[in-house]
Amino acid sequence: MKRLIVGVIWVSVLGGVAGCSHQSGADKFRQARENPEEAVQLYREACEQEYAPACYEMGIIRFDGRVGERNVEAAMRYFDKACAAKHGESCGILGALYLRGEGIPADASKALEYFEKSCAGDFAPSCVTAGLMNYEGSGVTQDFAKATQWFERACAAEDGTGCGLAGVMYSEARGVEVDLERALQFYEQGCEYGRPEACHAAGIIHANGSGVQPSMAQARGWFERGCNAGLNESCAMLGTGGGPEF
Repeated sequence: MKRLIVGVIWVSVLGGVAGCSHQSGADKFRQARENPEEAVQLYREACEQEYAPACYEMGIIRFDGRVGERNVEAAMRYFDKACAAKHGESCGILGALYLRGEGIPADASKALEYFEKSCAGDFAPSCVTAGLMNYEGSGVTQDFAKATQWFERACAAEDGTGCGLAGVMYSEARGVEVDLERALQFYEQGCEYGRPEACHAAGIIHANGSGVQPSMAQARGWFERGCNAGLNESCAMLGTGGGPEF
């Protein structure tokens, strides 16, 4: 009898523990994905548990007005909370809002701060934007060297635009010493990551023999990639776009 009582108590304790199990923010986030009807409540609860992707989703919901009225101020609070947890895309959205002055006074300097945080959170498009702001002197003193650093960081994250812009900086000695060999490396990477303009630039360097041995075969290969991606200038170099045949 004593063993039976102990067994009943043990089962009761286990049942109590199971009934009081604590769901993590990640668990609630997954449930929200699977249950659209309960998504808002689950995202909110997950965000309260410091789960950054859920805070981001709540920001999107409030910003778009998917549920209830659109509320930019509330959206920014959610994005800010996610950004503080190093959610790169949320930081980037805050940067864009400050840059455009959407729902808040425009502030280029503050926008740049958020783009830099976003880049540090591995959101490559924000690395490009931070680079462009440094290049143009928007929200900061113009600094080509810093711009190049941000473009290189974007390229390291496999952003083709960042690679192409880094190539331009080394081709034109903007904030760095001219280095056509390095520029070519960036252009070729940019092409690999989907920027046809970078393919074209790589073709030009191979054709001219700038920083490398001239190679018409290599040049043609890069022009073909640019043309296949829809870049008219590359097609013209191949004689398929109305221009002289290369």
